[in-house]
Amino acid sequence: MSLSIFDQYGHVSRAINPADVEALPDDQRAILMTTLTACRDAEDCEAKISELRIAVNKSMHAYDRAVLAHDAAQPKVTHQAALLATLAANDPDHYPAPKKPRPINPKIKTALVTALQELTTVRDALQNATAEFKTLSRARGEAIGRWMKCQAPITPESVTRAYIARGDAERVGIANGTIIPPPEPKPGHVWPIEAARAVKAKRAPQYFGNATVKR
Repeated sequence: MSLSIFDQYGHVSRAINPADVEALPDDQRAILMTTLTACRDAEDCEAKISELRIAVNKSMHAYDRAVLAHDAAQPKVTHQAALLATLAANDPDHYPAPKKPRPINPKIKTALVTALQELTTVRDALQNATAEFKTLSRARGEAIGRWMKCQAPITPESVTRAYIARGDAERVGIANGTIIPPPEPKPGHVWPIEAARAVKAKRAPQYFGNATVKR
């Protein structure tokens, strides 16, 4: 028995029929449960990595803003101030000591340290999740390999037989009333301007070489 456990995106399908799972032999059912667990663990880790990447991006922007605010709060040192500070240090008797710069607001320093800590924490979490995903991805691949090995071989003949059997079952179900056929498609709405253009196109003359044929 062949059971499809993945959707069109390669993820674990949420529409697996429990009856098909119960119909499997015990050994195949155990392999299936192991495969589903490994695949879902890897998918959860992938989602976690995506969230952490977004968090790292936000933390980097916050850290950049904190660095800019810290740099803007630093006292501006000009060439004249640096020269006066050098002269005062070498000859304090003739040159007065420059005034000490205004201290930086401690809140700005605290914000910078906090932003750096948050960025470091999120980066470490992303690194750990990436390393964990390598292990989970390898386990997922091995589990899928075991699941594929216990499946019946797929050949062109088996695919054809399954397609014919599915078509026969659908026709029988429609005849018995157990399967409701899809409704007939309704004609599309035609806007008046489109209808007028169609009529005008039909009345337009056609040109065949040197001859003109009117409708």
